[in-house]
Amino acid sequence: MIKIGRNDPCICGSGKKYKNCCLKKEIRTANQNFVVMSTLKQAAAWIQLNDPESTALQARIFHGNFDDLLQKVYGIAEESAHALTLYCYEWLIADGYMMVNGRAEKIGKCLFEEGGPVMEREGREYLEDLVGVPLSLYQILEVNPDDVLLKDMLSGDDSPIRAITPIVFPFLPKEIIGIRLLHRDGKAYVARGLYPFTEEDGLKLCAEISKALKANVLNEEKQSLFEIVDLPIVHNWIITFALQMLPQVRDARTKENIVHTVDVFTVSDWKALIRALGECADIKAYGDQRWDWVERHEDGDKLLARLGRKEDELGVYSISLGAGDLARKMIEKLAGPLITFSERLTETIRERMLRRLTTPDESDLASSAFPTEIKKAAREILLRDEYTQWLHQPVAELDNQSPLRAVKSKDWRERVIALVRDIEEREKRHAEELGYTPPDLSFLRQSLGLDAAANLADS
Repeated sequence: MIKIGRNDPCICGSGKKYKNCCLKKEIRTANQNFVVMSTLKQAAAWIQLNDPESTALQARIFHGNFDDLLQKVYGIAEESAHALTLYCYEWLIADGYMMVNGRAEKIGKCLFEEGGPVMEREGREYLEDLVGVPLSLYQILEVNPDDVLLKDMLSGDDSPIRAITPIVFPFLPKEIIGIRLLHRDGKAYVARGLYPFTEEDGLKLCAEISKALKANVLNEEKQSLFEIVDLPIVHNWIITFALQMLPQVRDARTKENIVHTVDVFTVSDWKALIRALGECADIKAYGDQRWDWVERHEDGDKLLARLGRKEDELGVYSISLGAGDLARKMIEKLAGPLITFSERLTETIRERMLRRLTTPDESDLASSAFPTEIKKAAREILLRDEYTQWLHQPVAELDNQSPLRAVKSKDWRERVIALVRDIEEREKRHAEELGYTPPDLSFLRQSLGLDAAANLADS
């Protein structure tokens, strides 16, 4: 990184000295960010104190020191960890719910009522402007030292919007970014939570959200903008951010990038194969279902490949394509006519992490190498996506009516309540089995207007 002297020309190209241009803004930004971040942390701590099991999707992101955790796991730059924390806190305040006297209330409303946290004036004003402002996707048209020119990609209005940037804006024209535009004194301001995408990914997301918005106009049972716009933006951003932080890892033996490789063989005679594996000095057996091919050393064995039995097939797992080739030669030489090669399955680290973040397979999420905070956020979003769709889909137990339609009928209302209770119990049981905090699905009751009826039924 090039160090800029106070009297050097400013890198923004204004022609002014650095000390009279961007340095002032950077100092001002740092001070403002400190106040806002402190206020966001105060608010998040107050939420956890007053509602430890908050129904906000993102409330569980903030257990422990998120900055330290990211530093430890990924070794990312301190400013990146700080920025990610700020974005997540802001998301919580803007979109979250908490339980108050047994009812889900918007966090933004509770913060400013009697009994709310004490906040500095500047921080309080920022949160007041933030609450209730939805996310949207904007394409960057122009970046200046103090403001940016934006185009709202979801409103259908092509008129450019000039917005002041109270933070140093690190993005380029044509990029697409999820932001909240705040308004005060007749001016638009960019909120500090920034959810950036490449132009390609951003345009794809814009098309998906625009399609959902148009379909929602025709739907009898409307979805909220939070469900259609906010959740997809943050959901996709979490995945993108996590994937960007993946390190480049190589196989120390073959010097290749890690690619999880599984060669699949059909087996004609398992007894003979198990005997052949047992007679090989470099194969360690773990019963008759799993074997390790190892390289023997005085200070311990080094794993080269793992073999596993599944019905009539043998899978040979390696961590790179080259290692897979070596393992295949080994097993084909050892087993000869006892096995027949069937197929090779491969998955890069990026593909594996993407699958684990986007699949609703909870056991996969539970074993993922991602930080607990990222996994919990992804799991909550996936569950909300799944059950939000369930609200609108035909359900066989409701005579192929959607739950939102069936709940309006006296004949079906009790059945809907029973289905919701079954879902809650099933997810709680599943969470206990896998050892994570049970998801809060009270938004289902809230969406169906079942709070009072469900409580009466439970009693």
